[in-house]
Order: sequence, then C-alpha cells, then structure tokens
Amino acid sequence: MRVVALAALLASVAVVLPASGTTHRSLTFNEIVNRSGVIFRAEVTAQRAEWRERAGSRAIVTIVDFRLERALKGLVESVRRVEFLGGTIGDQQLVVHGMPQFTVGDRDIVFLRDVPDVFPVVGGTQGRFKILRGADAVDRVMFADSTPVPSVNQVGRARILVSPTTLSALRVDDFESAILEEVRRARR
Repeated sequence: MRVVALAALLASVAVVLPASGTTHRSLTFNEIVNRSGVIFRAEVTAQRAEWRERAGSRAIVTIVDFRLERALKGLVESVRRVEFLGGTIGDQQLVVHGMPQFTVGDRDIVFLRDVPDVFPVVGGTQGRFKILRGADAVDRVMFADSTPVPSVNQVGRARILVSPTTLSALRVDDFESAILEEVRRARR
C-alpha cells in the first residue's frame, strides 16, 4: 500500500489551514470539556474516504456520520457529519498520527472544537471516549485505546495498564453528569 507523505501534504496546505502538529499534550477532563464547542454521545452510522482539494493539493479525508443519542454541549444536529484528514482510497493511504479512527457501529462520546480544523476532535484521540457494554449490561466509558476510564480525575494522567485488580470503568451516566457539571461550572 502506498502511503502519501504527510509532511509534504501538510506543507502544501499550511498556507490555508491553521498550524497544528500531531503531538498533543495531555489534557485534563476539564480542559477537554472547556475547549469543546460541541459534545455529544452518538453512534457511527457511516464512514467513507474521498479525495478533497486543500490549498491546491489533493488530500484523502474520511467523512464520518454520527447518529445523535444525546447532546451534552453546543448545538448538535440529529445526524452530525465530521471530516477528518486521512484515510484509505484503494491502495493509497494517508495516516495522521493522533487522529481518532471510527468504525460503523461504534458508540462514542465526542468532544469537537468550535471551529472545524485539521484536528476537529479536541486533543486528537483524547477527545474521543468509546462506549462499551460491560458484562453487567451497563454502558461504560473507555479511552480511545479501549482502556477503562476509572474516573474523570484520571483523564490526562498516565494510565495504569497492568493492575493486580480489575479496573472498573465509569458508567456513561456518571461520565455525562461530570461533563454537564463542568459545563455549568465554566458558565458561572
């Protein structure tokens, strides 16, 4: 598979797009919430990659459609379409480190920037939280790499990858309550 050189692509679109690296410093839960213009829980219903013109160059973008389950901040349509730089078309692939990868059927809580940009999700993968149903039939929150989110205080901190005890992930309801509380707190 031929990989399109990301450095050349970004150099060619740098005139039009705001500067944005693929390295993000770790953000706390409150920073992710407060840097977001839109936060929602949704299911991925469609995804497709296509070529787009960007500053006179062609780039692969992936368009992801989300079916809204719950709006948590900002104005959210019942179907939200988000465009991400990168993707695969035939034997050509553009890989952007730190860009969240979505699959049809995924359920997520997504934190989007106010203004669309190369990285629409706040903090890259940090602003995407997967929802997985536990063995107890309860929806729980995971980081983008599918490790459990034990509490909002652990967002932005080093993760425990090996533990002598089972790490329990936050319930979706508790995570969403924390989001709404931070949105209210920030408005005061």
